[in-house]
Amino acid sequence: MLARLFSPQQISRRQWQLQWGMGLWLSLMFAMAYGYLAMQKGFAADYVVQDDARHYLFWMERFQDADAFPNDLIADYLQSIAPVGYKLLYRFASYAYLDPEWLAKVLPPLLGLVAAGYYYCLTVAIFPVPMAGLMASVMLSQHLWCNDD
Repeated sequence: MLARLFSPQQISRRQWQLQWGMGLWLSLMFAMAYGYLAMQKGFAADYVVQDDARHYLFWMERFQDADAFPNDLIADYLQSIAPVGYKLLYRFASYAYLDPEWLAKVLPPLLGLVAAGYYYCLTVAIFPVPMAGLMASVMLSQHLWCNDD
């Protein structure tokens, strides 16, 4: 019943588009703000990396230098268990001379923006109230950036 009161049919199409666009814009702004606040520590110094990045990124030096880490069994093992898509993403980034550590710092805020936008659209598709989509997206962004994992 509540969904019928706030459905797009009850207001003009132009008002609905304006509310939908404003809600999406605000949810993306919140996602950017939370991502910025969380990533300040990551960009504060050169040698700050996420815990898992120390294990899963160091061997990617081999993309630029094939002779890096010769006879290193740990590097060989971690390279062999890395998912194919993960390796391809970082290999393509290495063709553009992007540092894997830098990409690992930049990628999470971008993925947070995509997740916030998707979650907003999904919520509004289920319950057509832009304010509900905004609140759901903001809560998702808060949850994403409250944890270190």
